[in-house]
Amino acid sequence: MFRLGVITDEASTGFERALDVIGSLGLRDVEIHTLWDTHIEALSHEQVANLRSLLAERGMSPVVLDSTVFLRCRLSGDDIPPSWSDRFQSIAGAYDQHLAWLERCLNTAHRLDSPLVRIFGFWRDGETTDAVVREIAARLREAVDMASGVGVRLALENCPHTYLDHTRRALRVLRAIDSPWLRLLWDPSNAYRSGESDVVDVADEALPYLAHMHVKGIVLDEALPSGRQYVVIEKGEVDYRRLLGRLLEAGYEGVVSLEPHYALPEDGMEGAARESFASLSRIIDSLKK
Repeated sequence: MFRLGVITDEASTGFERALDVIGSLGLRDVEIHTLWDTHIEALSHEQVANLRSLLAERGMSPVVLDSTVFLRCRLSGDDIPPSWSDRFQSIAGAYDQHLAWLERCLNTAHRLDSPLVRIFGFWRDGETTDAVVREIAARLREAVDMASGVGVRLALENCPHTYLDHTRRALRVLRAIDSPWLRLLWDPSNAYRSGESDVVDVADEALPYLAHMHVKGIVLDEALPSGRQYVVIEKGEVDYRRLLGRLLEAGYEGVVSLEPHYALPEDGMEGAARESFASLSRIIDSLKK
């Protein structure tokens, strides 16, 4: 049976408050992206020690460190890709700079006993051709070698801003590298947003590589300002009941992390986290009947 977790800065912008909210839900698995106005790759030695103490005090485990390595990084050239969000912090730079950030994050993961560090599939500058897949695989092999040396696995997330937006595109790179130190961080709603309409049916292909998963409700509508809206999971267009049912049948034992991506008018991000947790719990309870 898989476990449930929450991305901390999806529950509150205050890290300690986020831990309190997550703890009140009875959860102990946390995924960490930004904290104390710092992205996870840039934590100082003292901040890592403080983080370790805070988690230990609450009996919590950092199941993934959400680096943004290779997100705002071009596959060729050193031009810095733009930021699209003031709220979502991300590092930016050339390939060698991202490798240096990754080394820091892997060392942080080792100190925190976190089994996974997230990475991405390079900023999208065109179509994901066979040549692009080969180039991504070639570049990521160096990162995989770094991860194996530290003893921390990398988790490749499918993301709309990268070449690997669809699940199957990410899987092509995973198959090409074929290493136990590189697995899939699957975000079905990201894939759906990117045009992978049969995302539930991709589960069988994704499961052999799956190390972690994000869950959020999404509705696509061209009439909306951004063409999409994030909603409570049960009201989204991705059928998470069927998808999680596939995971249960397959015996997936990793973590499914809540990533609501919205805030309630009165209760803000905390309210959205609680609402999303209740929605996900109802889905899981229905699968157990």
